Amino acid sequence: MTPPILFAVAMLATLAAGVLLTLVFSGSHRRATPFAVIMVLASFGLAIALAVKVSEVGGITRASFASMPAFKSTLTLHVDALTLVMLLTMMFVASWLVVFASRYNPSLRTRSVGRFYAAFLLMLLSASVVLMAGDLLVFFAAWELMSLPAFLLIVHEDRRTKNLRAGMSYLILNGVGGMAMLTGVLLIYPHTNSFSFEDTRQALSVLMHTSPWLANGIIALLLLPFGTKAGLFPTGDWAPEAYSAASCPASGLLSGVISKLGPYGAIRLFFWVVPLGSIPPPWLEVWGMALATWGAASIILGSSAAVVSDDGKRLLAYSSVSQSGYIFLGIGVAVAALSVSPVISAVALVAVGVHVVVDAMHKSALFMVSGSITFRTGTDDINKLGGLESRMPVTTVTALAGAASLAGLPLSGAFVSKWLLIQSALWLGRTHALFLVYVVVALVGSVLAVAYGLKYVGAIFLGPQSTLVAEVTGGEVPRRMRVPQKALVICSFVIGILPAFFIDSIMQALPPSLAGAGAQAFGELSFARLLPLAGATPTAAFSPLWVLGMLLVGVGGAWLWSRMGDAAVRETEPWACGEFFIPDDVRPRGGGYFWALSRYLSRVYTQIGLPTFAGPEQRWQTLESDRWAFDRVSAYCWMIAHRMARLQSGLTQRYVLWQVLGAGLITLIVLYSSR
Repeated sequence: MTPPILFAVAMLATLAAGVLLTLVFSGSHRRATPFAVIMVLASFGLAIALAVKVSEVGGITRASFASMPAFKSTLTLHVDALTLVMLLTMMFVASWLVVFASRYNPSLRTRSVGRFYAAFLLMLLSASVVLMAGDLLVFFAAWELMSLPAFLLIVHEDRRTKNLRAGMSYLILNGVGGMAMLTGVLLIYPHTNSFSFEDTRQALSVLMHTSPWLANGIIALLLLPFGTKAGLFPTGDWAPEAYSAASCPASGLLSGVISKLGPYGAIRLFFWVVPLGSIPPPWLEVWGMALATWGAASIILGSSAAVVSDDGKRLLAYSSVSQSGYIFLGIGVAVAALSVSPVISAVALVAVGVHVVVDAMHKSALFMVSGSITFRTGTDDINKLGGLESRMPVTTVTALAGAASLAGLPLSGAFVSKWLLIQSALWLGRTHALFLVYVVVALVGSVLAVAYGLKYVGAIFLGPQSTLVAEVTGGEVPRRMRVPQKALVICSFVIGILPAFFIDSIMQALPPSLAGAGAQAFGELSFARLLPLAGATPTAAFSPLWVLGMLLVGVGGAWLWSRMGDAAVRETEPWACGEFFIPDDVRPRGGGYFWALSRYLSRVYTQIGLPTFAGPEQRWQTLESDRWAFDRVSAYCWMIAHRMARLQSGLTQRYVLWQVLGAGLITLIVLYSSR
């Protein structure tokens, strides 16, 4: 066993010990919380040590622990640069979330606050095993294990019916995805006689030539659970309900971190498991367009629903669907570009890596902002909120920065990822016009993100205080809740202002087949300028430090100009056409933002209804023939009679007209019959 693997095992053991300890003390928040925080922070420290050790031994380490002859498999852990990027991101964000939860969770009225941490740590444990799985069997087992803690986190407030429905929706849809993965594994197993990734790769290489439809069918089955976990529409229709029903720390973990395992699985599948050299270019283009279309549809649907939503957490949940769409759009561009330009494929994959990390940060921060609002006001309904800026100025700035990053505005990390994604899609659009449509979709999604971000910040924090906010006592939330959200938002902007350092780390995680292409694409990468290359031609150039300098000069100049004018500032009552209204009557509410646009977007995202099981009384009612037979037939008869009654208007002219028409019809029938 190599030293790096010792750190990996120690990290998994620490998380497992945390699960057991928090279960033992689940009835006491005061006892369970310290164990949870310490175990997550210790696991993050071990993950950092693991990354250092792996880099010292060449960037890859692997070890087998136990043989399972019955399954022709071995319990193997595999760690490479891509695993480390995802693992460090997950543990970094989870560390801040658990600190936030340690102060936020006592405000929840649940039967046992302490058991939340057991599910939280079990989720981190199973996700870590997914990232470090060395074969298909271990990967599948850990993937399915994630469903249990996810369900427990969603239904943590189990006295609410909507939480139970959201949890069941998660289990059903992800269960379908899990069955698809199992079917794909069983279909490939007769050709490998093992669950090894290497054997699977060789078997798929042969099937691509002998049975291409079977090979691509297996790829489709393995891909389905990844899109489902990411929350893509329609297989990820569980996401809006689950993210809005779970507590805010749980929503931050599920949406910000765990959903990113879907893109991770898709990248592993297409760039490590599937033998790229054996896939014909037409199939690569088909898969690229399929992934990009799936992502583009989720961008539009998720963004549209977020603009319409008036619930703060639900708005963020729909935005998660949209952001997952950007990630899969980037994966689609990378796959489609493999046969055309590996350099462009590398640029798209770097964009995906940046967006995965940045979205994990600002999405988790925004869910913590939502938790801070609920902690102080007791509601997520943005129509009931307004004017919180005067009570919570720090949280207001954090929400504004998080919304700006979510929209991908310049200087944010999401701007870098979307900018690289659009550049790669534009280049690919020269040979595949459909990708130009995807560029338009990405831009429209960003515009809609600005809209729902402005709605979120404006309706909750800006304007006069609502009646509810005016009655709230207290100001900012405690420091343990403020610091985590600020730290994550700051990190997302650090990546946007200094992208060169982070992109260099992402390039180390590229698949070996694209390592040279990545070095060529970002050969001109420097501290002050981002200049991706397509061959010897720059696709575009971006200098975030110059943008930051111009922004500081512009804002500073505007402030100095306003100070030089020495204009008096006064407050006055709102004027509404000469009539007197109290401030809350004219306060802009969530429904008032973009109401004209919302009329057209309200029906874009259609929630998929899942089958429900009727109770005993409902089952008895379904057996009553009057309900499903006589009543319905009677209703149809009354409808026909009501429409026929319109003929009896009492007008002589109408009766004469009907007689003429009837006589003409009879004459035509007689003439036709006498031929």
